[in-house]
Amino acid sequence: MSKPRFATRLLHSDAPWYALTAGITALLTYFALGLRYAALSIPWLYNGDALSTADHFKTTLEQGWYEHNPNLGAPSGQFYNDFPVADNLHMIAAKVLGLFNGQWPIVLNMYYFIGFILAALGGTGFFGSATCGGLSPWHWPFSMHWRRTTSFAANPTCFWLRTTACRSAWAF
Repeated sequence: MSKPRFATRLLHSDAPWYALTAGITALLTYFALGLRYAALSIPWLYNGDALSTADHFKTTLEQGWYEHNPNLGAPSGQFYNDFPVADNLHMIAAKVLGLFNGQWPIVLNMYYFIGFILAALGGTGFFGSATCGGLSPWHWPFSMHWRRTTSFAANPTCFWLRTTACRSAWAF
């Protein structure tokens, strides 16, 4: 008896569902945000907390990290050492996306767009493998401004990993 081919194994796995989820989410996000009229090279939001996020992304791409920008502040530049960012993973994502395109507005906009897809994929993994219990979207009652300046992609993924870990033998 021979092993099933790769394509057969792939079709019987969860991969097609994840691909479908990513595709549908990308399409819905594209139309919901009105991106057919948006320029990718201009930040989609440029007020409030989005300004500091844009500054972090620009400084990370141009200077290597977000904590010091010699182009801002006098006489020795701007230092963010006393105002750290809690999630350095966002800056690492900026650096990775910056490998494909070094322009900070494009990297910032793509990070925002990809966040919807990653949240949907994490939610698919979580809802497909666990009971949801008290999961509630706490950020929905807040203004659109708050939702546009944050990335919630990690939330469903963390819930899914936590639930998977609790069901396994090495749960702590």
